[in-house]
Amino acid sequence: MGGILPIATTAIQAFQTVGQAAAAIAPVAGVVTRGANFLSGDNTSQRVDTRQLNQNQQLQEQIAAEKAALEKQELSLKAGAAEKARREALKRAVARQRANFGSSGVSVNDGSSEAVLLGLFDESEFDKTERERLDSLKVAAIDQGLNQQKRVNTLQRAQLQQTQKLKSQINPFDAAKEFLEIF
Repeated sequence: MGGILPIATTAIQAFQTVGQAAAAIAPVAGVVTRGANFLSGDNTSQRVDTRQLNQNQQLQEQIAAEKAALEKQELSLKAGAAEKARREALKRAVARQRANFGSSGVSVNDGSSEAVLLGLFDESEFDKTERERLDSLKVAAIDQGLNQQKRVNTLQRAQLQQTQKLKSQINPFDAAKEFLEIF
């Protein structure tokens, strides 16, 4: 039995030494692992973040573009209906005015009656021009909203890239600091 005890004691001491070495190496291994992950695979989370942001922004832009197209189509339909109503109202006004002139005994070809009818046409054209100007302002506002969405998306992408760049520059320093704190 005397021969086994020194061997067992030596083996236990060896295991303790290996355990102490492993305990000392573990923090270093963690730092090395984090550094390796940073250099090789940590960028995957950045790529995922970028991809998700791009997908979300593309979806937002698509929805905004579809909404803008619908709003423009609605404006166009309303403009067509308003133009039709304007022409019908003009026809009624001209017919009413001609009837008034006829009942008064004034000829439709008389200068004053012609001036009144031309005034009705001019007034109707002015209304049409104003409506078209307002519609073009509405279309410009819709287009501006789309452009603003695109600019915001570009800004968000740039901010994400800068944040990721900053993190990539800071992380090596953190890993080195942790590594040096072990000793």
